[in-house]
This record gives sequence, C-alpha cells and structure tokens, in this order.
Amino acid sequence: MVPPGSDVSGISSLQLAWEDGDRIFYRGLRDGVKGQQAILVVFPSADPPTVDNLKRLTHEFDLRDDLADDSWAAQPLALLHEQGKPSLYSKIMKASLFSGW
Repeated sequence: MVPPGSDVSGISSLQLAWEDGDRIFYRGLRDGVKGQQAILVVFPSADPPTVDNLKRLTHEFDLRDDLADDSWAAQPLALLHEQGKPSLYSKIMKASLFSGW
C-alpha cells in the first residue's frame, strides 16, 4: 500500500538500527526535494512473518493519518513487500534520535 503522493524510492545508506524480537529496524536516507530525508524501514524478524507480525505492521501503517504531526513521531509512508517480506517505510524528522546520525 503506497498512498498517492508517497515516494519510497531512492533509499540509500540502509543500516541496521535495532531489533526488538518481533521486528528489525533499519535507518536510511532518501534524496528528496528538500535534501536528504531520514527513513525508518521495519521488517518482521520471523521468516515467514507471523499473522501477528502482519497485523502489527498493518496497524502501524493505518495510524499514518493520526501521526501527521511528524515532529514527534515516525510518519508511516508505505507498507510494501520487499524481498518476500512486508516492510513498513516511515519518515523520521528527528534523525538525531538515532545514534550515529
């Protein structure tokens, strides 16, 4: 699911950020109109993903309208299938929250 007007292409410098047992979080950069933008990409850690993994990612994506104020939250951009797994792409405004950025 990619909402109209969303662009998740052009992600570079994808690095492992952390794991929480159910999900694996990667951070990356995307070139945009206003320069580089920090992106968070989340994959389920289970292979194949469990039903609960899929429900959680879908629920997080469905919150995108409630998280429109991206000054405090990662704003979901798209829910895609990458490398045979679902993946949630979110925009991050506070890149400094991640060590090394």
